[in-house]
Amino acid sequence: MDILCNDEYSLTFRNIFNILENIPKTSHVKRKEMPIHRVNNKTPKKIESFFTPIETDSLFWCWVKYFIGNDTYEIERHHPFKYEQKLKIELIHIIRENKSKLKQYRLKANQIETNLMDKIINIETFFAFTILNNFNFIYLSDKVYYENVIEKENKTVVVKEIMRNKKYSILIDDTFNVEQLKQKRLLIEKINKPLKPIARYKLKELQEICTKFNIPYLNENNKNLKKKDLYKKIQEIIY
Repeated sequence: MDILCNDEYSLTFRNIFNILENIPKTSHVKRKEMPIHRVNNKTPKKIESFFTPIETDSLFWCWVKYFIGNDTYEIERHHPFKYEQKLKIELIHIIRENKSKLKQYRLKANQIETNLMDKIINIETFFAFTILNNFNFIYLSDKVYYENVIEKENKTVVVKEIMRNKKYSILIDDTFNVEQLKQKRLLIEKINKPLKPIARYKLKELQEICTKFNIPYLNENNKNLKKKDLYKKIQEIIY
């Protein structure tokens, strides 16, 4: 059973809900009602493009909602601890069976296993889920973004970190333009390491990053600041 992208029970739950919804409602007394013309003055509710789970392990529940399905999410969220423990144990076995595939992306299976035993999974573990499902992946933080493209035609999963409380949201609106979010952020090479070592940057590259983040790179004498000073300023913004 491929629990990463299928839920053998979801169809059963859907059928149950459909049966209940389609039971005819009967009434002993039929009453003719006069037509009433109502004016709707309510403002239409805004549909959010990103979904943020209320559960503590928000990344895990982003995965449940997106990969397994909304029906399962709505059912299992009422007893989250039991479901998390059961599913995470199953996921550990899947991770062990795919060590070589994860290694291609510089992800260590033993670290992911350890993280699955923790109370909250991290972004590397979620990234591993996308790899094992052959999904493209975009991770957005407040200042940077990471992108992994397996195949251009594959489905893309987009996760956004909410910096104020370290929770995560997942994109559920297929019409949303992600490019506008990417343009405001710095593209990084490693998901768990936003900045390269300072030696790998040229002064001009650091100045370009400073420009993106509105960081002054000239001193009071209108002279270029040194690389180490720019690097420190960028670190303060990103981390």
